[in-house]
Amino acid sequence: MDFGHATEQFLVAAKNLIMKYFFIIFLTQVFSLNHSIETKSLFSFKGEFFDGTPMGIPMNVSSFEDGSFILHENKVESVKLFSEDGTLEKVISQRGRGPGEFLDIDNIKVNNSGDIIVLDHKQLRISMFSKNGEVIDDYKVFRSRPRARSIHHRKDSLYIFGSIRYSELGNKTSTKLFFVTDQKFNRTGIEFGQSMEYTNEDSESLPSFVMAGGKRLSDNSVLLDNGDLLVSPMLYEGYLLLYTAQSDYQSHQIVNVEKYGKSYEEYEGTDRLNFDLVRKQGLSMLSNQAGRRIFYHFNRSLGLFKLNTGEILHFAQIKRGEEADLIVEFINEEGSKVIGIQTLRSIGDIDVKENTSKKDNHSRIDLVFHHMDKNNRLYVSRMGKDYVPELHVVQIKLNK
Repeated sequence: MDFGHATEQFLVAAKNLIMKYFFIIFLTQVFSLNHSIETKSLFSFKGEFFDGTPMGIPMNVSSFEDGSFILHENKVESVKLFSEDGTLEKVISQRGRGPGEFLDIDNIKVNNSGDIIVLDHKQLRISMFSKNGEVIDDYKVFRSRPRARSIHHRKDSLYIFGSIRYSELGNKTSTKLFFVTDQKFNRTGIEFGQSMEYTNEDSESLPSFVMAGGKRLSDNSVLLDNGDLLVSPMLYEGYLLLYTAQSDYQSHQIVNVEKYGKSYEEYEGTDRLNFDLVRKQGLSMLSNQAGRRIFYHFNRSLGLFKLNTGEILHFAQIKRGEEADLIVEFINEEGSKVIGIQTLRSIGDIDVKENTSKKDNHSRIDLVFHHMDKNNRLYVSRMGKDYVPELHVVQIKLNK
């Protein structure tokens, strides 16, 4: 046997294998670089606006075609209008029970016509304003206190409301997640989506009874496009749900995106879930009182946003070891395929690690993704030093 020739053949084969390996790595890197974003901070409010007016905790943001935007803050029952550069132009509403006045704002939205919609939780009312602050109408359409996770305006002028809990707004006996109204916010009879649809059937999925109550979707985990809804569960299991208007939202397609490991873990202690336990053990815990079981919650959907170029961005927190990472998934226009994934170390001037709370069992990214406007400007809030609320406006640039 010619050992020298055999050795030479082995070395050639090994060399070819190594070259093939590095070529695959190279292709993987090129693919990942084909879809990435750059983020640049434009301006921010830190505890106050540019004119010195104090700012509350940002709750809801919506924007107009020209880049101006409106803001609702926690316990500040007003809607403030800002120019594109962040100048406070007008306080549109105030606290009260009169026309266009509010006791407890739950959600706000700029509709397709450029009018402002405000949902008052206590007064069971939706109010509509023009941009200059004139009251267009007040609509008393709810039987019980509404809580809207999201408000969407379809191209045919109908509205879709997403409930903050697994019940129809104003009807606690329903388990539907979404319902459709006409232009005056009266129900059309179209309602769809149940909590069971958010649970995988395999043995590793979260038990369905855990999904039976409480807030499970973040405010921006629902994206409306051309009358269809793309929904990402807050209990992020690597699935998106796509509801189609063509089927009157009565059926859905599950789109598998990516698995990132455990999304939850059962708490082994015997304590009941309360504020002290959450503060001690972690910031993301879920409870099912019927089953008396408590879960740590790791992976979370932080928001779905559509760029003006058509691609969809899905921001999510995933668990890697004992740390929380912030990723963005690039999803095609149909919502059917992930075309790229990027880990983000910062959002503009906001360092992700510096805004991550570390607990014994897991970490949590303490950033709230509110809104993206037609100019790809992302509105992100956080609690800064000494618990001063901040709102950051960040320009998103897509590289592909």
